[in-house]
Amino acid sequence: MCSESISLNESSVAHGLLSWLYLITGVHEKALLEGERSIAVAPNSADAHAFYAFSLAFAGEPKKAMSRIESALRLNPFPPSWYFVVSESCTGLLGRYEEAIAA
Repeated sequence: MCSESISLNESSVAHGLLSWLYLITGVHEKALLEGERSIAVAPNSADAHAFYAFSLAFAGEPKKAMSRIESALRLNPFPPSWYFVVSESCTGLLGRYEEAIAA
């Protein structure tokens, strides 16, 4: 059994996942706070930006979310497919339906 542990404050992924958990349970303020913390811990983490974008999009801030997901896509030129789910969700939430369909 491993006796080592990691502080939540040291892990941008932990903050990102916590952000997502708060989001799906409807606690948007905490979701956004954890998303911000994720980026503060690792400002060059594409996943941190993507998790924050996801929270922003579904907390009613799709314009800010689009900026963050674009940052994530710049930081990771070979992103996982869920980045595109966030990106196209933002596009749809912004009312750019034709662009979302084309993508």
